[in-house]
Amino acid sequence: MNDGEELVYVDLLSQDGQKTPGIYRKASMVFSISAKSDKQQAAAEVLNCLLNEPEGVAALGSTRGVPASKTAREQLLKAGAIAPIQIEAQARVINAEGPGIHPMMEFPDVRSAIQDNLELFAYGEIDAATAADDMSYAIEEALEDIGS
Repeated sequence: MNDGEELVYVDLLSQDGQKTPGIYRKASMVFSISAKSDKQQAAAEVLNCLLNEPEGVAALGSTRGVPASKTAREQLLKAGAIAPIQIEAQARVINAEGPGIHPMMEFPDVRSAIQDNLELFAYGEIDAATAADDMSYAIEEALEDIGS
């Protein structure tokens, strides 16, 4: 950016009649501890250190985005590892109303049904109504296949 320029987060474009701002939220950087692990307590202590203890927070830094922990955010902000605008953007996403995410959203056939039809619509190959109908049909078919 040039001197005097400032990066400012703005809301998404909107249109009359929309029901939500259209913000799609999902966890993308998560940790987990296997239920089959023989060292669950030790794993939990390591994760707690990485996410909340000053040494762990410093080591992890912003490699996984803006941390959920307020203590970690404040530490990284003070160290210059994250910028205030990143925290503002995260807060806007967290506080926004948006569509709920079904657990099957990441299932390959469901993702394909959505992505393929959105691409066809984006390139003018099909209209919005056809995209919606084809998407609904393909998702229902994928979910039926899982159930059988």
